[in-house]
Amino acid sequence: MSGKGGQNVDNKVVEVKNSVVSDVVEAHHDVSKDVEVRGDDRHIERLISDLEKELESAWPQQQTSSKQQIVKVPRSMSANKDDDIYYKPKVVSIGPYHYGKDELKQIQDLKLDFARDLFFRDGMNKLKELYKNLHDASLLKKLKDYYDPKSFEHRFDDQAFGDMMFLDGCFIMYYILLSCGRHPFETKGTLLNHQMMSIRQDLFLLENQIPFTVIEMVKNHLSSKQDCEKDIERFIDQSTFSSPTATKPPADPACEVYHLLHLLQLSLTKDCKADAPPKNSSSASADHHDSMNKDAAKSNTSSSSSNILSAAHQIQPPQQSLPKVKELMNAGIHFKANRTTLLCQIGFSRHWYHMFSRATVRLPPVIMEAFTKYLFLNLMAYEASSHKPNEMWVTSYIYLLNSLINKSEDVKALRDAGVFADSEGSDDDIRNLIKDIAAAGGADHSAYLDVKNKITSFHNRFKSFNQSISEFNDKYFNSPWSFLALVGAVLALFLTAVQTYLAMKGECDDLCKFLKVNHHL
Repeated sequence: MSGKGGQNVDNKVVEVKNSVVSDVVEAHHDVSKDVEVRGDDRHIERLISDLEKELESAWPQQQTSSKQQIVKVPRSMSANKDDDIYYKPKVVSIGPYHYGKDELKQIQDLKLDFARDLFFRDGMNKLKELYKNLHDASLLKKLKDYYDPKSFEHRFDDQAFGDMMFLDGCFIMYYILLSCGRHPFETKGTLLNHQMMSIRQDLFLLENQIPFTVIEMVKNHLSSKQDCEKDIERFIDQSTFSSPTATKPPADPACEVYHLLHLLQLSLTKDCKADAPPKNSSSASADHHDSMNKDAAKSNTSSSSSNILSAAHQIQPPQQSLPKVKELMNAGIHFKANRTTLLCQIGFSRHWYHMFSRATVRLPPVIMEAFTKYLFLNLMAYEASSHKPNEMWVTSYIYLLNSLINKSEDVKALRDAGVFADSEGSDDDIRNLIKDIAAAGGADHSAYLDVKNKITSFHNRFKSFNQSISEFNDKYFNSPWSFLALVGAVLALFLTAVQTYLAMKGECDDLCKFLKVNHHL
């Protein structure tokens, strides 16, 4: 489950961390000598211990095992109390992190009934077989490895943990079939409409997941296994924020899926690694700024540990500021919605329109609405916690949109282009929503670098000429009245020129006589 990418990230961080510790030891070498003379060896030991604790907290996501795919939301994202509600379940708890909360007890008490209803046609023997298989000791150990043991280990023994996996797996499959219009159950209407909407949100929270292996085991114990596979795909399509008219890539059966949220992310990022992927910020830092970190640390050997930590965190490449949508359009760059949902597929093409140079940027279409914020924030939290580099496409795309949008007119231009065609709310609502989502996480400025460079290069080269043409069009061709005024001005100028020509000519030829008779010159 932990690939080479994840190991490289861990190794790079350890290298930087060891380098910083080593530099601090060297910086305080003279101090330690003086301390030894005074017989107080504990002072330098306490200093190094405090620094190591700071380093541990500075890289919190590196302290988890690479096997852990269902983790808590990073503290940097959940610290904002206004955003905290987007990471906590409202109706149903899935997995151990929020198990037992009073506000989630109503659905929890019904889960056994849902499990019986799910296996109504297949019989109790199948249900008992599933229950037994999910309590296998070796399987339970693997399932527990998905979680941070410090968050729940003291609350569950193997029996209780297996019961939780059994009930939650059956509930998720029950809800998916119900959402897709299938009712092979003994009882109907147990879940109210408002609960159905809240449950959909809860099932895609990072802290509210179970290993996808459990869902697959539930599916495999049902006689309608193939139909269930199609329903899971349909459920993901219904839950994504991509446009329903966009082309979606087919599911890859060979791809390992960790949980439902990961499956949703895969539906938006499948095959993206082959196309100049954005790097996880931790990986990018190690690759691009390892030497800088060492130089910075050595140059500050006499400074405090906090200063050294600050130097070690200077790991992001400089942000490339993009002009906003309307400014780009005035420079001859137009936007269109892409035909695919893949967030890495952003195209830039240059072409000629009559005598003017033009360019087109194609963006994946997305739906921006209230449900979108839940999905974006939890997908971004998952990407921030991932041990694999090159999996930050959702984070990268929201930051690209945020960098292109400043005013509501920018949103309107993208809506007209089809990028936000199916979105709810006003242009101001969408602008504020994007900025709120982008503010929750850390930017990855290395993503889409090739396209950004092409956009910036075209804008800088053609903005003056194309903007003059654009302003001319807006002024004189924006309404019928301005166009007629332009035609009248041109005609008056022409007639004035003809009159001047005739006055200078003296003699009146046939053309002169015709103009005098018909136009009263």
